[in-house]
Amino acid sequence: TKLILLDSLLQEIFSMGPRKKNPESAIRLNFLNQASSCVLKTVPGGAGKVLAAVLGHHMVEVGKKSQIRLEKEIKRRLCKGCHGVLVAGESASVKIVGPGKEKMIRIGCDICCTEKRFLLAEKKENKKSKVDN
Repeated sequence: TKLILLDSLLQEIFSMGPRKKNPESAIRLNFLNQASSCVLKTVPGGAGKVLAAVLGHHMVEVGKKSQIRLEKEIKRRLCKGCHGVLVAGESASVKIVGPGKEKMIRIGCDICCTEKRFLLAEKKENKKSKVDN
């Protein structure tokens, strides 16, 4: 039944107006994303983390080859060093750091010790970018 579902999904994509860049790659990216999360949760110990990192690396490479941009949430879930899946408590350590107005979330990868930082508050728009006509 899964093969039929995949075939019907491909037919829907091809029947939609102008053809997208590479629908098979989008389906593959979705599968790799789900598989890396599932492997991290089910396989115990360091083997699950490493296997999830391998799947994450494949996901990044498929995205580059097919020129498909990964979503912001997916990019934030992947380590820039080893491409492992960053899940708080399982494969990453999370801390809130910084002074008052510039609070950041610091996420550290347990595999390669790479750190990512994200601002908690959204950036304000510059007054210069707003042009009143």
